[in-house]
Amino acid sequence: MASNASLEALVPELNPLHPKVINLGAAETYAVITPRVKRLLETPEVRRIGNIRQLGLINLVYPGATHSRLEHALGTYAQACEYIRALYYSRNDPMFRSIFGPAEFKAVLIAALLHDVGYYPLAHDLEDCKLWKRSGIGHESYSVRIIRSKLASMIEKDWDISVDGVVDVLSNVSQTFRAKILRSIISGPIDADKLDYLLRDSMHLGLAYGNVIDKRWLLRNLTIVYGNNVPSGLAVTDKGRVSAESIAFARYAMFTVAYWHHTVRAIKAMLGYAVGKISVKLDPDKHFDFFENMESVQLDTSCDPIASTDARQLVWIRDKVDESGKAMIDSLLERDLYKRVFVIDPSTEETKSWHRRFQKADNEFVENFRQRLEEHVKRVLPSQDLKASDPLPMVLVDVPKMEEVEELYYATEKRENLLSQSSIVWKELAVGFSQSIGKVRIFTHPTFEKAIKKSISREKWISLIGSSMEKQPIRQ
Repeated sequence: MASNASLEALVPELNPLHPKVINLGAAETYAVITPRVKRLLETPEVRRIGNIRQLGLINLVYPGATHSRLEHALGTYAQACEYIRALYYSRNDPMFRSIFGPAEFKAVLIAALLHDVGYYPLAHDLEDCKLWKRSGIGHESYSVRIIRSKLASMIEKDWDISVDGVVDVLSNVSQTFRAKILRSIISGPIDADKLDYLLRDSMHLGLAYGNVIDKRWLLRNLTIVYGNNVPSGLAVTDKGRVSAESIAFARYAMFTVAYWHHTVRAIKAMLGYAVGKISVKLDPDKHFDFFENMESVQLDTSCDPIASTDARQLVWIRDKVDESGKAMIDSLLERDLYKRVFVIDPSTEETKSWHRRFQKADNEFVENFRQRLEEHVKRVLPSQDLKASDPLPMVLVDVPKMEEVEELYYATEKRENLLSQSSIVWKELAVGFSQSIGKVRIFTHPTFEKAIKKSISREKWISLIGSSMEKQPIRQ
């Protein structure tokens, strides 16, 4: 850094003793609110995400899950401040301090605060749907669009940096080692975003798993790696390996009991089915206009406890689907949820081979399997139990999948090492995530739950699933 001024004088947001600090909870997360941060928070674009729930419809399972995207954005900003301070003052490696300065630090802090400014209701759930993803609608591109079109002049005036630096942190456009390192603070295997949502969601849901994260030891052992055929980005020292593992365990636990809870997965399966019934071409510009003007969508107040913004998103989709899609959206709005009747578990001898096949399968395979299984189930049920659920399907199949976490390195005095090669915890809970806990679930319409549970034993399910799988080779 060319100036002799202190880091905190050049970037006051990095001063933990600043007089304007708010406590965000979640492992004593404190956010410094300088006048220029406050001005960003007061913009309509940032205020809007204060009305969008962080976890969407999970509050139907965990009533405490009513916190907003804005609270998480502030938390990510606060965690990013701590990451930068830890790396800047690190005794492990002076390189971060040598190659980055105030302009880059400000870009990271703004990116952390605004990384979800384009987050529309139910974005993560919808972007898991193939048809939706193909349309080009994406909250990350919305964030960049809003930053460039609505917030750029404020950023450049208040922060004295180019908005391009902020966009470089949020997008994969720049592939320089410097850009990759800065980006990994917001998006990577142990990034500030992940740390905050694990701590915050755990706190609001009343779960203890965020408490296992050793945040202080993680910060003391943060470093960076680059060159020597190693991907540039955040890393930990040899002493920091266990603290990194604690993040992997907290993530594993939160997905097991919350994010991939069987009722949450039923909701996602229902939403995915409805999206698959969209009968018009999705236009990202029209959806963006909806996102900017959500309050104009009229609602029936009977959708409570579903947040009004989530309900508005569901109504927007309802206008674009066929009759079965409309019926499915209505079931979601009325909280008439599908029920779990069988689980294809990766750890059960009878079903683990099927689980492996589903992990490799495309959407077409899953839908064909669903249709065949539904026909088999109808043949087994007594005729008096075949009450009409038209136009809704009798059976839904949910196959959770997630992109694998990027590899994490730990640094010793002599070399950089892959954590997954020396840590079975990181290998199983971070790298092999979907294989470890991604149970394939079969759900049924509530009308048929009792009849199916009465008529179809586990042994019969094994037979029905086997018959539905055998005639469908996996597409390579």
